[in-house]
Amino acid sequence: MIRKLLSITAALLVLSMPAQSQGTADSVFVRAQKMVSDGNAGRGRSVVDSVLRSSRRGSPAYAEALFWRATLAATSQQSEQDYRRLVVEYPLYARTGDVLLRLAQLELLRGNRDAAAVHLRRIQTEHPEFGNQAAASYWLGRVLFEKNDLAGACGAIADAKRIVKPDDVELANQIEYQNQQCAGVVISAPDTTRLAEVTSGPLAGPLPGPVTRAPAPATGNLPPPLPANSSGSYSVQIAAYSEKTQATALVSRLSSRGFSARVDGSRAPYRVRIGQYATRADAVAAQQRIKKGGITGIVVKVD
Repeated sequence: MIRKLLSITAALLVLSMPAQSQGTADSVFVRAQKMVSDGNAGRGRSVVDSVLRSSRRGSPAYAEALFWRATLAATSQQSEQDYRRLVVEYPLYARTGDVLLRLAQLELLRGNRDAAAVHLRRIQTEHPEFGNQAAASYWLGRVLFEKNDLAGACGAIADAKRIVKPDDVELANQIEYQNQQCAGVVISAPDTTRLAEVTSGPLAGPLPGPVTRAPAPATGNLPPPLPANSSGSYSVQIAAYSEKTQATALVSRLSSRGFSARVDGSRAPYRVRIGQYATRADAVAAQQRIKKGGITGIVVKVD
């Protein structure tokens, strides 16, 4: 049932998402969106690709184009790749709440409920300003129902019911339908310990469990990083933060687990990266080994 609902939701997202930069009908992204929904997907995606190429990397315009490339992508794998880039490289992007929600839905399509729950909880705790708290709570409730956590699920549904906007009739109806399962269920208090463990990690790390439970990495299996005085071309980026103290705290946690982590950037966003590798292949190999330790990152070219 949840897979069917997710498929419908994904299709509706393409049809209903407004452009961020312009609300007018002649917005380039609205036109590209219409092309895709009218069956001219290749042309619509080409329009978005053109905007992406002409935008300065690191700018809000580039982030917006990257979002639309993900939204209109032909496959879920392509969508996920760009959504993860947005979370890691553009933590201040105005649609981060929507991006995390979509990543959660992609995880649900794969049956990875724990990773989906991490994304949804991050919307609740790290991005209350984005206005999709009710949707995040609703989907978290769905996840917890599937995990047979009735008390947690009903707590999430109760939160969604409390904060859903009156004019969001469709979501309100979905919440009310799920709430029928909560008759007589004693709602438990939020698991703040678990929540703290989840949110202490980087934005880009959809970890199914606390970082401290993951096995320590066998760093000897990683491709050897370049010497400290070398200027490596590639690194594995774990997260990016608007506050340097957050980035420094993550570096300390990663270093305690044996990773050669650092903070790059003299101003926000402060990027947390591991290693410096001469080739992309070495960086990809390191990325895969790091992932086995429960940490998700992306390979980036170091400026």
